[in-house]
Amino acid sequence: NMIDLKSREKQVLLQEDQLLLAPPAWVQGIRTYGWHHTSRSIIYTRNAAGSSSLWQLEVDSKQNKLINVSPYTTINQLSISPVDDQFAFIGSAPAIPQRVVRWNGHTLVVEARGDAESTPPDFLPHVQPISWQAPDGSQVHGLYRPPTNPEYTYDGLPPAIIYIHGGPTSQVTSDYAPEMAYLTSRCYGWLDVNYRGSTGYGRSYQDSLRQRWGQIDVEDAIGGAQALIDLQLADQNRLIIRGGSAGGYTVLNALARHPGFFKAGICLFG
Repeated sequence: NMIDLKSREKQVLLQEDQLLLAPPAWVQGIRTYGWHHTSRSIIYTRNAAGSSSLWQLEVDSKQNKLINVSPYTTINQLSISPVDDQFAFIGSAPAIPQRVVRWNGHTLVVEARGDAESTPPDFLPHVQPISWQAPDGSQVHGLYRPPTNPEYTYDGLPPAIIYIHGGPTSQVTSDYAPEMAYLTSRCYGWLDVNYRGSTGYGRSYQDSLRQRWGQIDVEDAIGGAQALIDLQLADQNRLIIRGGSAGGYTVLNALARHPGFFKAGICLFG
């Protein structure tokens, strides 16, 4: 929304279903948008299916233009120059560790790298968005990373780790994840469950966990694992659930309420 300070008139510049422009303000200094130096447009990030994109919204015409930031799929800490057309952000992708990236007005320039970037890309799993239906009929979302190792093959269906993020209003994105790659390179599948209550799928999706924490996050952990079974992506007899903080609480609930469904559970500071 934009408000005229003199007339108090309010204009809606951007309104779409399942669109949430800002993550929960857990910590200070989160930046997901900024004014162009002309003050006539806003550059902002948006999130869909666990991936980020960058857009420029003209205030007068309400024209919305996509800015190409390929190959980056996760954008954080957007910073807009106050004097020219440049901007910068922290970018990453499943096969790219975090980098400080600058748009110089014509192209993207890597200013700094956060990791050595020495892992061969063939050992890093691609990210596949999946969704499944909850018991109440609503859609639940997740990101699947398959076993990935060019030096090995396996017979049958792989074991899978079902990962439950913390928060509970956090989110797992299509980011560089060396810990996950360590396990997927050893023939584990990995499912990030962005259960109902997660950021990135609209305000109503995030708010759906209210008064039901400990219930629907557990439903979605079971539902995500079952989706892998139904899609022939995981061995139903070799499922592991893992999570920390709020996710660790979900792990304990899932093990207590669905004994035997998971063969192991890892609760980190639940």
